[in-house]
Amino acid sequence: MQATIQVKDKSERNTHLKIAPFDVRKRYTKPHRHNKYLELVYFSDAQGAHHVDFKAYPITPPVVFVITQDQVHHWEITTEPKGFVLIIKASFLDFSTDQELAILLRSIFDKPMINLSREENIGTLFSLLEKEYAKGVARNTMVFEGLLKALFASIKEEAEKDGQKVHSKGAQLVALLQERLVNSVAYYAGVLHTSPENLNAICKKEFDKTASLVIAEAIIKEAKRRLCYTDASIARLAYSFEFNDASNFVKYFKRHTGLTPLQYRKTARIP
Repeated sequence: MQATIQVKDKSERNTHLKIAPFDVRKRYTKPHRHNKYLELVYFSDAQGAHHVDFKAYPITPPVVFVITQDQVHHWEITTEPKGFVLIIKASFLDFSTDQELAILLRSIFDKPMINLSREENIGTLFSLLEKEYAKGVARNTMVFEGLLKALFASIKEEAEKDGQKVHSKGAQLVALLQERLVNSVAYYAGVLHTSPENLNAICKKEFDKTASLVIAEAIIKEAKRRLCYTDASIARLAYSFEFNDASNFVKYFKRHTGLTPLQYRKTARIP
């Protein structure tokens, strides 16, 4: 067992994004997470399962999988897959000339699997993006970003058709929780330039949960990942989430799961 979760980087240096056909050699992978990038994977044909954290999603094309940088995932594909992989670094949104791209993209952050009804439209957009990418994004940035905007909007629309309510106002908090996990509503309220009371109201409206519970769920999920996939000590986990000491973290974990971290590790160990 390793001390940290394996991190893969399929992005390219000096570029903010990458698009390519799904690599058939990656049909079976080991649990890993990504190096500070979001990945959209589209399948027009494939069978098997996509394992995200502690849940297996059946691959039923046409479908899009959204994989954020904090998630641990792996593929188990039993047939030769057909589709595309779009890798987007956080830096891309910083350099984008169209700010609506960030809004559309963040609206689907929490949608791990989106079943599609309009396969041809979305498949065509992925194909066109690949062709434009091959020419060089800088060659015609407006065209490339226009295609991206159409793709994100189409995926968002499909998520809503699929019965998945798309949130937007809480997307910033979700994004922050992917970057840094701290057991403090006040911390995130400060970063978002609002009050803890207002952040709590936003979470109540969008997630039907208190802000502290939204944060707790993110911390517990990440703690479970590390307990399953690494041999990191409890003290190290407590320090990484900025708890004062390990005992406070153990009490926090047990309050939310009913088990101590060590009990969870023993019962949920993944080979």
